[in-house]
Amino acid sequence: MAAHLVGQFLPGAADVRRDGVTLGCAHHGRLTERTDAKPAPRRISAARAAAEAVRVGKATLTNVDEFYTGSVPHPKMFHDDDFGLAEVREIALGFPEAFEKVSHGRPVFCAPKMFAIYGGSTRESGEMVTVPSCLLFKADDADRTALERDERTFHPAYLGPYGWLGLDFSVAEVDWEEVGELVDASFRLVASKKLIVRLDER
Repeated sequence: MAAHLVGQFLPGAADVRRDGVTLGCAHHGRLTERTDAKPAPRRISAARAAAEAVRVGKATLTNVDEFYTGSVPHPKMFHDDDFGLAEVREIALGFPEAFEKVSHGRPVFCAPKMFAIYGGSTRESGEMVTVPSCLLFKADDADRTALERDERTFHPAYLGPYGWLGLDFSVAEVDWEEVGELVDASFRLVASKKLIVRLDER
């Protein structure tokens, strides 16, 4: 399934992150699932996630309080071994001049406009719910109806009003070829003509 996607920058982006990543390696076919990958976590509320962080010693009560009062702006909300992040990173950084940065605590992929995000949240149930392992993308109007009917998709908080959708990796087995097609379509809509030509010449 290929969707035509349009990207936008998120405000307040942090420094560009390139640690140990080869930017020129393309992967547009099905990726081999890592045998050491963690199972995809289910959606959890922000309050439950914070409480669990305290319980297992990954955060203090002071840190959690600061998180809710906003005194710690955009804390990091992922780990490099999170389910699906390595695959999304490998796909996204395979496009011409693509790079990764951390914005609002999430890995964001740009060229130079944003065309993919790993991880997000949703208010579809009325409560803010974290979706730890997912791909956020902006869907073209022509594909929106079909995408919204898919049980794996959701409307992400903040970005939803701007036409963005999310693909939740925890709902069903992930088809990485499909993910690659979504990212490819996104890149083609936000990238310059020069970069699209470079992509097609591969």
